[in-house]
Order: sequence, then structure tokens, then C-alpha cells
Amino acid sequence: MLLSEHAEAIEADLLRYYRLDLLDYHRGSMSARRLRVLVRHLPEDSALGRALRASGAGESTPGDAFLAEAVPEGADSGEGGAR
Repeated sequence: MLLSEHAEAIEADLLRYYRLDLLDYHRGSMSARRLRVLVRHLPEDSALGRALRASGAGESTPGDAFLAEAVPEGADSGEGGAR
């Protein structure tokens, strides 16, 4: 799963670009929808983008790869990842 494989890159990007902590998602104070939106709009030269290219993920952008694998489309409630 993308989030578990690239958690450090996602965490670094959230801090760098948005000054937000990935732990907010796990604590339930950031919704899955918000996390999807933020990651989807990361630049291609983000840490996640570089990690995806290094892992051979092909032409996937960070957002496309994240949307496809990490956060289910139906997970739009205000609850975070911890259950």
C-alpha cells in the first residue's frame, strides 16, 4: 500500500508544502478527503514523486498513485485513519 510504503516521503511533503503533520490523519484530526486532496496536488518533484519514480511506478503522479492505493474513495468522513 502506498501510504505504508512511502509514509516518510508523504510526511516530509505534508510538512514541507503545507506545514501539516501526517499524524493528524492517524489521530483523526485530518479527514481522508483532505489528505487525498493535499497529496493529489503535490508537485511532481516532491519527495513522494521522487520515491514513486525510483520505485518504478511509471508515469504516475503522486496524487494518482495515492488515490488509487492509499485512501479509499468512500472514506470521506471526518474520521482519520485510526480505527
